[in-house]
Amino acid sequence: GNIRQSLGRLLEQQEVQLITTALIYLDLIASTFRIVLQGKANFTEDENHRPDEGSESIHWLIRSFTSFTLFFFMIEIASLIFAFGTRCFWHLGYVADIIIIMLCLSSELTSSESKAIRLLGFLRIWRFARLVSTTLDMAQDQHNATKSCLQEAQQHGEKLRAKVSFLEERNMNEIEHRKEVEKMLQGYKEEVEMLGEALKIAAFDVAGAAIKDFQQKGHVSPLDHEDDEFFDGIDEDRANKDKTTPVITN
Repeated sequence: GNIRQSLGRLLEQQEVQLITTALIYLDLIASTFRIVLQGKANFTEDENHRPDEGSESIHWLIRSFTSFTLFFFMIEIASLIFAFGTRCFWHLGYVADIIIIMLCLSSELTSSESKAIRLLGFLRIWRFARLVSTTLDMAQDQHNATKSCLQEAQQHGEKLRAKVSFLEERNMNEIEHRKEVEKMLQGYKEEVEMLGEALKIAAFDVAGAAIKDFQQKGHVSPLDHEDDEFFDGIDEDRANKDKTTPVITN
């Protein structure tokens, strides 16, 4: 169930595959040195020479390392079979791994002097090919994701530029409209001022004409003498300001 799925995902991770591939090639190198040292030891025995302690120590280290790698490969194969079940046997690479590991284990258990069987690990090169393919696929996926993000950013930038252009155009239109309104209001203001001046002039003219009309007809103004002097003063001031203004008479 969930344990198998989690284990399968763990075994398929790139880091685990990288470690396994590195151990495969290190095992090949160690097995090659082990075969060379074994041949050298056999030659020394034939010559009735005792092997030096340094060679024996190196041989022991290499044998320990190859035993560790074999144990690791057995654990990995058992984990793959547990995680994926019979699907492992439909994968040619895993089938080759199982056969090679079983042959190497048999060689170790029988204490065979010939360890050349360990060199069959070279056939597991498909692991390296899969690792390279996986790395390239991941790089391609990252490239596609970056390209997609870049395209989205460009589209967003184009939308922002279009929005800015629209706002600038609308702002210019509002400025032009405001100028037209201000110009119109200024015209209205001037017209109102002119109308006020005209009304003021007309009021002075009407007042002056009415006073003179009363005086010519001999009507007595209902105002007292002080008021008559006031209106006479207004008439004199108006006459001084605009001597060319005609007097309206009935």
